[in-house]
Amino acid sequence: MRRQISRDETFVPTFKVILSLFCMACAMYTMRVVQQLPSIAQQAILVNFQPVVPPIVMLWLWGARVKGLQADGVEYELCFAAKDRKHLMPGEDIQGLALLLGSIAAGLAALMCKLAAMQAYASTEMLPIVLYMGLFAVAFLPWPMPYPGSRLFFLHTFQRILTPLQTVSWADFLLADILCSLSKSCADFSRAICWLSTGPVMQSLVVPSFRAPEVCSPTATPQLVALCLPYIIRFIQCFIVHRTTGKRAQLWNAAKYFSGLPVLLLSAFEHDAHTANRPFPLRGTWLLACAFNSLFSYYWDVEHDWKMPWISRVWTEARQRKRAAQGPGQGSVVGPSSSVATKRAAALAPPPNAAHFTNSSSSTSLLAPSATNTSKHSSPGCLPLLQPQALHAPRSWYVWALCSNLVLRFLWMHRLVGRLEANEGLELLLALAEVWRRHQWVRIRIEVEINHVASIYSVGPTSPTARKAGIPMLWDRPNSGVSLGGG
Repeated sequence: MRRQISRDETFVPTFKVILSLFCMACAMYTMRVVQQLPSIAQQAILVNFQPVVPPIVMLWLWGARVKGLQADGVEYELCFAAKDRKHLMPGEDIQGLALLLGSIAAGLAALMCKLAAMQAYASTEMLPIVLYMGLFAVAFLPWPMPYPGSRLFFLHTFQRILTPLQTVSWADFLLADILCSLSKSCADFSRAICWLSTGPVMQSLVVPSFRAPEVCSPTATPQLVALCLPYIIRFIQCFIVHRTTGKRAQLWNAAKYFSGLPVLLLSAFEHDAHTANRPFPLRGTWLLACAFNSLFSYYWDVEHDWKMPWISRVWTEARQRKRAAQGPGQGSVVGPSSSVATKRAAALAPPPNAAHFTNSSSSTSLLAPSATNTSKHSSPGCLPLLQPQALHAPRSWYVWALCSNLVLRFLWMHRLVGRLEANEGLELLLALAEVWRRHQWVRIRIEVEINHVASIYSVGPTSPTARKAGIPMLWDRPNSGVSLGGG
């Protein structure tokens, strides 16, 4: 007997297709018309709409990642605290929310271009206010829409990271790290609020003597504070995690975020000087700070966040071969390097109950093969997660993630070529490239966290039947040892 298709199963996909077509049509219209507008109108549209594009794309990519995990039968929600799991939305609905927000932004951008082309500047000035109020209402307020609790949970988590004085949860750490990739959007949003607060900025098209106040400059104090705020939050979170867990690695993690602050500040002033054809006296310092932070961040991504101890593994095995070549009499003394090697070997050992860590609805293991089969991959150049059949992707994808992450970490070098950074469209594309880098980082980071949860799991099965029966899980207990890294 054929199953009868419900109305929702046909209406929702059709509605999403209509929204997607509407979004693309509005984007194409905006890109065509905006080139014909006066420069001040073009700048107003970019300043007010550019901040919302990367966050919406990030939300859609997060929905795609959740959707992929759910399709693979991976219980990614185990990474979150027990009280937070009930608020997690399905990936399909997250993508639908991102599509709705994108349609609102694209529609208002096209309407703003149309009104500006008609020289209806008074009405044009009101649309950015409608944009931000509409996006906030749809995304956060508990209207009679699906998942009001999930949207309030996101707002509560955002409030928690803005006041980082309590214990850091997985949701707090993940959202704060994602905001670090959206630091430019935070600065752009601050600048947009500044433009809205100064009154009708398009008044200069009617009154040529009118000029916007200098406070709306990209190097003004509010914009610089908004630019650095995500890094400051993660810097504080690292100290809180260090105080809670006593892990010394968190101090190095905090140093990584602290090294990013000079990069952000110097880059803002370098951009302002470069676009104005002025010499930048601290150019050498800026280059050194950017190179150091990029290399430090890439090292931390690979070695700590993705748990691919390539550099330290090569160094440790080289020390072991050197000690073995010296002979048993000279190499038998156990030193700090041997203890490091022992810890590395223990970290790569399979969890005690790895066989239990499967989803009852599928045969997909929640544990990557890297954690269960490392004996045949012991060469110095082998990365633990680069396995032929890894959890979410083939071996080649991890190679791609490593190489693309390195390239994207050094995208700031485009500023060394001519006046490319003066192109606002290129700056938006680079912001979206950072969003994609963070998406890849999250993909592997969730896999690593699942492996970590498996390694500390010691009692009881993980099936939904066991949960309904009230069997306690290790991750439902306080201080279960969830790792909090950062990229």
